[in-house]
Amino acid sequence: MPQRLHLFLLLLFPHLLTAQQIPLKGVVTVQNSRVNTGKTEYVPEVSINHPKAKPTATDSHGEFILQIIGLQRGVQTTIEVKPTGKYRDYIIVDDRLIRDVTVGRLTPVAICVQDKKVLEEREKRLIAVTVKKQNEIRERKIAELNKRISALEVANDYTNEQYQRSIDSLKLLAEDKLNALKRIREYAKSMVLINLDEADSIYSRAYRFFEQGELDSVASYLKRHINFEQESKLIQKQLQEAQEKRELAQSLQEQAERQLANAEQAKEQLLKKLTLAAKACSELYQYAQASQYYEQALAVAPNNLELLRTYASYLSTIHEYEKSNTYLLHALEIGEQLAKKNPKAFRYDLATILNNLGVNYNNLKEYEKANAYHLRALEIRELLAKENPKAFRPDLAHTLNNLGVNYNALTEYHKANTYFLRALEIRELLAKENPKAFRPDLADILNNLGVNYGNLKENQKANTYYLRALEIRELLANENPKTFRPDLATTLNNLGVNCNALKEYQKANAYYLRALEIQELLAKENPKAFRPDLATTLNNLGVNCNALKEYEKANTYYLRALDIQELLAKENPKAFRPDLASTLNNLGINNKALTEYEKANTYFLRALEIQELLAKENPKAFRPNLANTLNNLGNSYSALKEYEKANAYHLRALEIRELLAKENPKAFRPDLASILYNLGINYNDLKEYEKANTYYLRALEIRELLAKENPKAFRTDLANTLNNLGNNYSELKEYEKANTYFLRALEIQELLAKENPKVFRPDLATILSNVGSNYDDLKEYDKANTYYLRALEILELLTQENPKAFRPDLAGILNNLGHNHNALKEYKKANTYFLRALEILEPLAKENPKVYGVGLASVLFGLSDSYSAQKDVDKAKRYLQRAGEVCASIGI
Repeated sequence: MPQRLHLFLLLLFPHLLTAQQIPLKGVVTVQNSRVNTGKTEYVPEVSINHPKAKPTATDSHGEFILQIIGLQRGVQTTIEVKPTGKYRDYIIVDDRLIRDVTVGRLTPVAICVQDKKVLEEREKRLIAVTVKKQNEIRERKIAELNKRISALEVANDYTNEQYQRSIDSLKLLAEDKLNALKRIREYAKSMVLINLDEADSIYSRAYRFFEQGELDSVASYLKRHINFEQESKLIQKQLQEAQEKRELAQSLQEQAERQLANAEQAKEQLLKKLTLAAKACSELYQYAQASQYYEQALAVAPNNLELLRTYASYLSTIHEYEKSNTYLLHALEIGEQLAKKNPKAFRYDLATILNNLGVNYNNLKEYEKANAYHLRALEIRELLAKENPKAFRPDLAHTLNNLGVNYNALTEYHKANTYFLRALEIRELLAKENPKAFRPDLADILNNLGVNYGNLKENQKANTYYLRALEIRELLANENPKTFRPDLATTLNNLGVNCNALKEYQKANAYYLRALEIQELLAKENPKAFRPDLATTLNNLGVNCNALKEYEKANTYYLRALDIQELLAKENPKAFRPDLASTLNNLGINNKALTEYEKANTYFLRALEIQELLAKENPKAFRPNLANTLNNLGNSYSALKEYEKANAYHLRALEIRELLAKENPKAFRPDLASILYNLGINYNDLKEYEKANTYYLRALEIRELLAKENPKAFRTDLANTLNNLGNNYSELKEYEKANTYFLRALEIQELLAKENPKVFRPDLATILSNVGSNYDDLKEYDKANTYYLRALEILELLTQENPKAFRPDLAGILNNLGHNHNALKEYKKANTYFLRALEILEPLAKENPKVYGVGLASVLFGLSDSYSAQKDVDKAKRYLQRAGEVCASIGI
């Protein structure tokens, strides 16, 4: 008995020694060798390694067996595969096959290699062919849609459901234009990885159509040959039978495993056909058909990570962000589990999913959520880029840029700047290494930095970045006008906005007019897609002409913009009502500047009607705009001297802005300070100076904090508030107190004018004039004279540079100097200044008596006083009579 037992143990011992050794079989071939030559090319002497196995190599038939020790069956692992000899320059075509190997699998790991140059050449060819074909399809589709729309418009059939669907399709086509190239590149990258030697005949045939850019042939061929019901039932049957056989007995396990493997292989073939059909339909703009194929593929493989990501990405391109998020969140759940088990293999996929979720939530304006996903993606991509800079720097730059865009939307401009600058550093290096591939990305980040520095009120810096972006986009638009003209127009428009902020209005005009030229061509070629951008540029030109005090010209542009916006808002109210309200609001501001207050009110009230509806539907998004329109109506009624009405609108605006500032102090404190400031002005006009003071002092408290946090952005507002407090105390005849505020305002304005003379000299002249007036009130006439002369020196220079804009202000300071010299009893000097002021004001008052009549009357009264003091009674009477006539003509 003991002997038998001993013998049994000896027989069992070799099996105990090898119990943990699991063989992994595989074969290495050259990609598509059988399809291309009729014979499979096997790759010998390929080095195969694993940390838990003895290194091995492929034999003359490309086969290998790697004995893995210490891992359990079913565990996923990664093996290292390195070709040598004449294949040393070949690369693994699809490294996912070796990154995610299941220990104990029965079917050999089929690895294919290919010359890197061959892959790159195929990718380039595939991109070129597909882009050409896709452009032809798009142009044909646009022509068909425009024809259908025109027919419906001729029939005046705007309510036809087909009309709106056609417009939406046309818009999607236009928006898809820029995404198409990126998407085709992604397709090409994935398609060149496919080994047709392993594909069935249907897929191989369809793939050849795809290679030739025959997307319609792909779609129609696969539609004929995919029998989803039959093939999916067969797969289900195979899976079911395999499962039953597995359960019968251990002896049938291998047979069941093989049948399961066959079912999996059949499933992979069906997935390939469905995804290829989906991609073809998406490029043919057959959105419903593409979605159907993707959803059929997901019915076969609901947990396929790559498929979930691809479909979600497609849904994002057609603006179905909520639906896209459903699939991305499912993908995230799977990706997190896989990355937990095997971080190296799945970190990249996980980062991509997180980044895409961030982009989607940004589009949905859920910025906090977007941030959370972008920051998680950043953490992973920083690690990947550290390990492999060449491969992962572009992705890292992409996430940094997205974070910048998101923080900009959150009005956290300094944070945004940090991310943009990091992205810029990477993209400059990439564009240096490969200009053709990365110049568009570089221009994009430069443009974003321009926007960001504009938000930070660092407009000179913003200009530097915009000009660099412009240089690149001009080259790109020259090489490829159809693709890059819209981007060029965007940067030109942004430069216009920035030059406006710098008060370089003529420069701004030049950029806007260049943008307008492009937008008019684009809108002529494709009205449905580019009319909105054309309206934006027209609106901006209106703003610019308004700043140049060319109000009639501004009206022309605004009315053209309004004409477009009204059509757009009629066709698609949800999308374009906000823009329509904005244009109406600007027309109100412009007509107010023309002193056509009733007309201004008509536009403001129309804007208000829209803003109230929008704010009711979506308070978070539109309450700020509603507050702006209420504020503008208040200003307009104030100009009409209907101060009580003005107050009612200002107080409504205040109520909203106090709530907004409570919810988000960083974003809305500036607006709150602005409405408090306006209420101060209104109560000042009502001669309720104590009440005015209450609002001014609240505004001052906020603006002092803001200017402390961000001097560059808020010193100007602080100076204006100090100036108005000075004016208010002056009205209260508290001249010493007034002086304290005026001199504080002057200190700021002198610094600003030193840093940026072009922008801030006008404000400096204003405050010098106010200080002068206050010293006049204090009867310190010599001191007053000093400040007036400093203001005069500035205004003479400004008028020389821009007569239209600054002649009225020059006349004002000349008038003040005249009255000042009258008080000093220097009547001849007074006359000199009055007569210069008269020369300017007479033609201005003739053109616009309402605006310039009061100033003209003041000069005439001053001349009358001066000549009366000099005993020149005739002249004194003549000027007094003229002053009376002016007053009568303007109703004072």
